[in-house]
Amino acid sequence: MDAIFEFDDEPADSGLETLVEQLTLDEADADAVAVEVGRPAYAADGERGRLRAADFTPVRVLGQGAFGKVVLVRHERNGRLYAQKQLKKAVLVVHGRQARARHERAVLEAVRHPFVVRLQYAFQDQHKLYLVLDYVEGGELFTHLALERQFGEPAAVFYGAELALALIHLHTVAGVMYRDLKPENCLVDRRGHLVLTDFGLSKTGDGARTLAGTVEYMAPEILAGAGYGFAVDWWAFGAVVYELATGSPPFGGGGDRAAVMERITRADPPMPFYLSPDARALVTACLAKDPAERLSATAADGVARLRGHAFFRDTDWAALERRDPALVPPVVPFVTDPAAAENFDERFTSQSVLSTDADYDADIETAGSPAFAGFSYSASAGC
Repeated sequence: MDAIFEFDDEPADSGLETLVEQLTLDEADADAVAVEVGRPAYAADGERGRLRAADFTPVRVLGQGAFGKVVLVRHERNGRLYAQKQLKKAVLVVHGRQARARHERAVLEAVRHPFVVRLQYAFQDQHKLYLVLDYVEGGELFTHLALERQFGEPAAVFYGAELALALIHLHTVAGVMYRDLKPENCLVDRRGHLVLTDFGLSKTGDGARTLAGTVEYMAPEILAGAGYGFAVDWWAFGAVVYELATGSPPFGGGGDRAAVMERITRADPPMPFYLSPDARALVTACLAKDPAERLSATAADGVARLRGHAFFRDTDWAALERRDPALVPPVVPFVTDPAAAENFDERFTSQSVLSTDADYDADIETAGSPAFAGFSYSASAGC
């Protein structure tokens, strides 16, 4: 399910304090000011020795979106495989998405957590922006869920706990609202642990009005067009836990989005007979229509309430956060050759990795745009 709603009526790039060093931007200036954040990749843009697209050999396409694609690449210097997100500058400019791309890159640099994908490099060329991320070999959690039809409660507890830890860190440490939580944005690493990815709709701070996200997981306050905060992520968390346990989103899916939105706003989710009382209680608490009544880690005593919920009674939170080798995840992906991308959708992996004319637009000049200045980054001093 694609994130079909996203209308920018707020500044997307309010900036992370640790990255922009107290710089404040007005809404009207958010897309016009270039902020230098992080270390450049090898050298600053435009200098000799910078990281280039030619430093990576494309292996396979892993995914495709409206603004670009994700390609499995091999670094020519260290031989490692990475997931390279390529964003087309021309499309970003046409849709006014420059600030959103900068914000995604800043968030990825700032966030360091065992259950959040890690940014290794960022750079650009005349036509594209590149975000080079850790390659998570197990593919989307959604793909494994589709194969199993439903995971059941033990898997919902395990992955729900890992997802909760990621959200707690995003909200309470990084101050980031995710806004597009769904199984498709949860990857599974080689050992079977969850890795949250795709921060394209994330926003810094506990306040927004934009209609953003994927309908099946959107909280009522987003659909109402009212202001909202971190609680929308906990609504989506409840929806994801429900889906992992039952195989379907709590308010349905498919093509009738108006019906889904109506049910989100007015109806209670159906509770299958096989759901335990603890699972029902957690889902009900997370899917409270009133965000003030919703189970949320950012509410008073929220983290303690969440960790202490009966649904997670057997969870060793400390062992989970340190990814204790003694823990055996419910889904351990089958990986024979990492370069084969066996756990990714064949609709994408069967595509040609060669760039086509659709990747470029000679009619739109973006190479020297200040909106993309300071985009380069390297997680290490060199490689």
